[in-house]
Amino acid sequence: MIKENEITKMILAPEKKDVFKRLNSFNFRRSPYESSYKRIMHQIAITISSAISKTYLVALMGMLILSCGSDPQEKAMEVNAPSNEASDIVVLTKAQLSNSTIKTEELGVSSVASNTSLNGVLDIAPNQTYEVSVPWGGIVKHLYLSAGDYVKKGQPIAILENKEYIALQESYLKTLNAYKLHQKDYERQKELNVLKASSDKVLQESETSMKEMEIELNALKQRLKLISINPDHLSASSIQSTITIYAPVSAYVSVVNYNNGKYVMEGDVLATLLNPKDVFMNLYVPEKYISSLKIGQRVEANLISSPSSKIQATITSIKKDMDENKMTSVKCELINTNQLLLPGMSVVAKVEHTLQEGYNIHKSAVVTFNNQSYIIKRLNDTTFQFVEVNIVSSTDEMYLVESAAIAIPFNLVTQGAYGLLMKLKNKEE
Repeated sequence: MIKENEITKMILAPEKKDVFKRLNSFNFRRSPYESSYKRIMHQIAITISSAISKTYLVALMGMLILSCGSDPQEKAMEVNAPSNEASDIVVLTKAQLSNSTIKTEELGVSSVASNTSLNGVLDIAPNQTYEVSVPWGGIVKHLYLSAGDYVKKGQPIAILENKEYIALQESYLKTLNAYKLHQKDYERQKELNVLKASSDKVLQESETSMKEMEIELNALKQRLKLISINPDHLSASSIQSTITIYAPVSAYVSVVNYNNGKYVMEGDVLATLLNPKDVFMNLYVPEKYISSLKIGQRVEANLISSPSSKIQATITSIKKDMDENKMTSVKCELINTNQLLLPGMSVVAKVEHTLQEGYNIHKSAVVTFNNQSYIIKRLNDTTFQFVEVNIVSSTDEMYLVESAAIAIPFNLVTQGAYGLLMKLKNKEE
């Protein structure tokens, strides 16, 4: 059998051109091993390939070493040595640096006012909302208001009609006459009792009957007042089938729930009136922002329907409990606004916090990689390090950031940060 070391010697021999000629001298087809011819040829092919590959690899290494004029052992170590460059480090060549627009400046601690953006709605104090209810049901005969109207206190806003109004007035007048009769009887029994012409028992019964009638009369009198009928002016000739509903305050009509000809049940709300002079701002606050809010803080807001509008306000109270969504609310009093502000209008507000310390950095110097924010420190002329930071707050152009990894002095990359980020991404890929 041909051994591998024999074939290797033939390949490495000076007369390499005779390799295949020598191999052919082994007449495998005429040997006793003719049945294993294919297996032996396969072994020869693998052995030749391995030997040639090793030879040419050594030759190629030698050419590289010679072309650089370096020590062969030193160059071999350099080729096989792994990179020690950290994953947050980017190193530029001099050519790359000369083609870049990188600028830096020294980073320093800043104290800035931060803002929190909150959503909210304009609201009105409960004592400025009035629901006009009907004390006794009836059919709407006339309605004198519609949504958006301004009504003055005492102004008629509706007329209702019901035959029960007639019965109430009738009962009152009859009870009034009966009371007067009992009153006269009591006075007569009182005189007779003085003359001993009447017993004390009769006098007491007369007095009791008069007082019971007085109670019934006063109850009917109050019921008449509830439906705006003056009992002192009521007579048999002034009985009416209608009553008038008056505006309880001067305010704007917000909602009208009925129209002419519709029956209004006792206690139903005929209309809702609002007095918008005491409109305030109600802001919804997530749990994480509650600790940063204080009574007296200034708020600047605008209507969602009118972004250019400016509303100034001050926090006057903070709700002391949370809802199921971990939210609470703060009430803000509006300051000297001449705009038409109505309850229910949606607002976006910025609440100015107390001064916070951190690093005030232009947004162009902060880059995002794998959902994390970074700034870049220049370690030397060509070496740059990415430093993870946490964004505390922001304005239109600046970020307030904090990080335990920042140590002063810190040479911050202020221009060209995005290009370095692309270099870092390419390195990872």
